[in-house]
Amino acid sequence: MLDQRAVEALSLAVLLWRIVHGEATHGALSLEEGIECGTRVFTTAVALQFFYSLDATWITASSV
Repeated sequence: MLDQRAVEALSLAVLLWRIVHGEATHGALSLEEGIECGTRVFTTAVALQFFYSLDATWITASSV
């Protein structure tokens, strides 16, 4: 389950996607575009949540 930060990031990513692609001013996304956008954003949100959950000391130790 996504936490509140991930949900907010997901909402912001969808808004940014729509702005970049001109959808915020030209109407709604098509079903196919919405599915593609949602899939990419969801995958990104899950990845971000995973990386946020990692222990900072593990990240520091593994990057040395």
